[in-house]
Amino acid sequence: MDDSRRNLEQSALRNVRSLFERLDRIDRTARRREVIAVCAIILVTASLLSLIGFAMRHPDADAIQKRQQACELDAWNAKAAEFERRMRQSDPAMPYRDIQKRLERERPFLMAAARIDCSPNSQ
Repeated sequence: MDDSRRNLEQSALRNVRSLFERLDRIDRTARRREVIAVCAIILVTASLLSLIGFAMRHPDADAIQKRQQACELDAWNAKAAEFERRMRQSDPAMPYRDIQKRLERERPFLMAAARIDCSPNSQ
């Protein structure tokens, strides 16, 4: 009788252990699903926020700014070429490197002049 009782107890312990392991597996998969769901929610939220931010840009302001930069660049190129021509006329023997150094020193003033020439008020 003790052997049959012991076999029943061991069988009951095995059943309880398998039930515990099954519940533990279910709990782990549920936690994994929660983590995946939270990550998915974060990704969707971030993508929606970036999409909203992209949609709220001012495309007209970007076009105006690009047009302004293109005008300033064209004016800068013209002024830089004119500066080089004047330097070459004033001293034909001046090395190219010296002309470039002087142009680099004059660059902020030429850029300011280009910005003034392209400002909406002056056109």
